[in-house]
Order: sequence, then structure tokens, then C-alpha cells
Amino acid sequence: MRFELVLLYFAAFLQPFIRRLSAEMSTGRIKGDDEPRMVSWRVLQGVTEPFDTTNSDSSDTSAIPIWKQMKNAADHKAASQAIQQALHEYGQLIRHPYMFGEMPMEERYDVFLSMSKLLKTMGFHQRAELLLYEAMSYTTDPHEAHLQLGLLFLDKEDLEKAKLHLKNCLFFRESDILILVNLAVILIAEGKTHEAQFFLSRVLSSLEQRVSRLSFLISERDLSRLKTDRVDYRSLSLWIEDLLVKVFYGEFRITPSATMDMLKMFSNLYQWLTDGEITGRFLFDLGQSLYEGGRPLVGKMMMKRGHETSNPEIEGSVSTAVVDMRLSLDYPVVPDSILHIVEAYLTITVLILQSSERYEVPDMDNVVDVRWVSGS
Repeated sequence: MRFELVLLYFAAFLQPFIRRLSAEMSTGRIKGDDEPRMVSWRVLQGVTEPFDTTNSDSSDTSAIPIWKQMKNAADHKAASQAIQQALHEYGQLIRHPYMFGEMPMEERYDVFLSMSKLLKTMGFHQRAELLLYEAMSYTTDPHEAHLQLGLLFLDKEDLEKAKLHLKNCLFFRESDILILVNLAVILIAEGKTHEAQFFLSRVLSSLEQRVSRLSFLISERDLSRLKTDRVDYRSLSLWIEDLLVKVFYGEFRITPSATMDMLKMFSNLYQWLTDGEITGRFLFDLGQSLYEGGRPLVGKMMMKRGHETSNPEIEGSVSTAVVDMRLSLDYPVVPDSILHIVEAYLTITVLILQSSERYEVPDMDNVVDVRWVSGS
């Protein structure tokens, strides 16, 4: 009898705890103290909030090394674009022999990469280059350092060194679509068509592998039709121009949602290189967009090659004459308004009428070109 009374008393004592536990389980909430920590805090840092802890003091940072606290603070300031403060704290961390000696090699590598990106943003290309070379000594996989060096030399318009570092990236990740696209675009700008087609073929292979993973959404027939669909001239030309500008400014990105569109566009670009479409006036206009956008060396190289491969019988003598005038100028001139374009169009029409026995009226595609002769 006494034993039964003890059990009843114990059950009554535990009843509130059982009710609270069942309520928490019904809501799906799991406390931080009850859940095993199977993921490293480095993975979750900056992605999720830390688990609730009731037994430890959140203000106690004695368990975190001093170098880690300084690096986290510098990374936070770099992410918030406080460049001067971030560089100052990175410098303090590097100059302190004790803290820098405690840092793992990969953390040192990350510090030098972060500093080089900040210096590149400020325009100190030489210092950023030196830091990237220094960063390579702290890792066995300097893929990111070579990529940043490639983008740095693209910004300086040194295409040979840019290709060198981008090809070094392929040594560590041979199927990196971003690197393959950058190399293909640089080779297209240089006029090395066959080598550009080689890298484009690898881009298409990588994209096809991504699409094959979605085989439950797309059939083989749809995939082959996607590759053979021809894009209209205007859409493809605008896409190619946008691609060149983004690559030479280091702004080209690969997004999984655009995989299907990239497969279609790069397939058409590969076909255009095979058919020799990127020549003449089209190539000249691509170079002009780079020239006007702040890449004068690459732009002028493409403009000259476009002029050399142009065909006056197909593109018209007016187009060829305007291209000659553009190449003779040091800096392009942008019209202020549509009125200036109309006035220049009338000026060149009268000029051609008076100076040429064979009078040809410029077509609408060359209307904007007449602005270039307004200074003659």
C-alpha cells in the first residue's frame, strides 16, 4: 500500500514536466541544449543565429582566440564597405607576430585574399597583386588567388597575364564554367577563334552535365532542340555585347537558374564562331562598346580587326567611311541629343553628295554613325 502511494505521489510531481515537454514536442521546437551540435560553427557562422544557451554566459569570449575575434571584426567591416577600417585591422593582425603565428594557414590565406580585394577596389593594383602572390604561399589550392589575379590583369588590360592565371585556375578546377567563359571571351577579343571554340566546347559540356541532372524535367529531344534553336540576330548580338562587357569588368556570374538560357546562347555563339559571323562591322561595334566603357586597349584592338575584316560591298561604303573616321579619333564622341544626330545625318548626306560621284543614302542602321563626322 505504501509503495502505491509513493508511485501516485511521484506521478503527480512529474505531471507538470510531462505536460510542458509534450507541448514543446507538439510545436516542433527543439531547444539548443537538447539538440546535438553536428555542424561546425564555421559553417553556420553568418547564416543562422546561434542556439539558445542557458548554462553559459553569451558575453564570455574567452574560448574564442584573439586572432579570430580580430579577423571576424575585420571581415564584418569589409562586408559593410568600411574599407579603411578593415584594412587597418587586417594590418594589425598581420603585424602582430604572436597572433599571426597562431592562425592556421587557410586563415592567413583568407586574410591576404580579403586585403587584396579591398586594395583592388581602391585602385591599388600593384599592392593587391603582391598580396595575392603572398597568399599563394599559405595554401595548396590557390584557385581563388589565381582567379583574383586574372581579374586584376583583366582590369589592367594585360590579356596575356590574365590568360596565364585563368589557365592556372583550370589546373585546380578543370570544369569551372566561370573560368572557361572568361578564357573563351578573351580569345574571341584577340581573334583566336579556334582556341576560343575549344573552351566554348568545354563550357557546353559542363552545361550539358548540369542539365542532365534535371533529366526528369527535360527529355533528350528537348535538349537537342534547345541546342539547335537559332536565336535571332538582335538578341544574340546584344547578349554577346553584354557578355564581353561583364567579363572584361569582372562582373560575369554563373547562376543555376540561367543554365538553360546559357546553354542555348553559348551554343549559338559557338555556331557564330564557326560561321565567321563575329567579323567586320559587328566586331567593330563590340570593340567600340568596350572602348567607350573604359577598356580602350582591348576596344581599339577589336575595332581595328573589325575594320580590317569589313566588306564595303556588304556593309556599304558609308559604314566603311564612318569607321575610318572613328579609328582616326583618340576618344569617341557621344551625341548630346537626337537633334545632333539628325543634323549630322544631313551633314554627311550633303558631304557625300558633293564629294562622291556615286551617291548612296545611308540606311537607318548607320544614322547614329553620322555623329562622328560632325567635327570634320
